[in-house]
Amino acid sequence: MEIKLTKLTLVNFKGIGNFEFNPDGKNATIRGDNATGKTTVADAFRWLLFGKDTADRKDFAIKTLDKSGAAHSNMDHTVEAIIEIED
Repeated sequence: MEIKLTKLTLVNFKGIGNFEFNPDGKNATIRGDNATGKTTVADAFRWLLFGKDTADRKDFAIKTLDKSGAAHSNMDHTVEAIIEIED
């Protein structure tokens, strides 16, 4: 069985307002400087699949925070993926 990630979309997930990742089922690497959202993308994907973050915690904050660290209210937080499964 082969499982391929085609698309991953984050909206208001932790510090990311809107992000779309399109590996189209190919191997891909997300790179960037420290504190630019790499772990947040990994947390979002793991949360979508398993309800946990990359540190294996179920009770972590997914809400977007303002500059003072307070959670924004009345915001939808979503993570969506298109995954292909081939036999």
